[in-house]
Amino acid sequence: KINEGNPTSLGIDVFFTLSVDTTDWRRLLEAIENSFEAVNPYLVEYGDRDKIYNNPVHPYTRALLSAVPVPDPEIEAKRQRTILEGDIPSPTNPPSGCVFRTRCPDPSDDCKSGNSKMGLIENSKGHWVDQCCANCG
Repeated sequence: KINEGNPTSLGIDVFFTLSVDTTDWRRLLEAIENSFEAVNPYLVEYGDRDKIYNNPVHPYTRALLSAVPVPDPEIEAKRQRTILEGDIPSPTNPPSGCVFRTRCPDPSDDCKSGNSKMGLIENSKGHWVDQCCANCG
């Protein structure tokens, strides 16, 4: 199974495009055993769908999940959205270090200088997040 051990140790490259109506995001997560979020093309969060949906750690994952509309207009009007600011990293010329640093809400000094490395660490059992972004704001 892909979720046994650290997924970065698989030594495989996967390229794909996924287009999903955001209203179906929860259904999509329910349909698959594991979920992951990728930025340019690095894996930034990976794990059990319920852990990621209920406790997203990476700022990109939080922003994606906050974009899902809530069908109740009263709840929708009151909820907080996570809006990412900054420059979208170029897929052909990504920034050095953490590729998310141009949009990170609270990058570390190492992240800002490009001295950080991408790679997943286990944040909790069965839930991995990029080591650079594990403590982002």
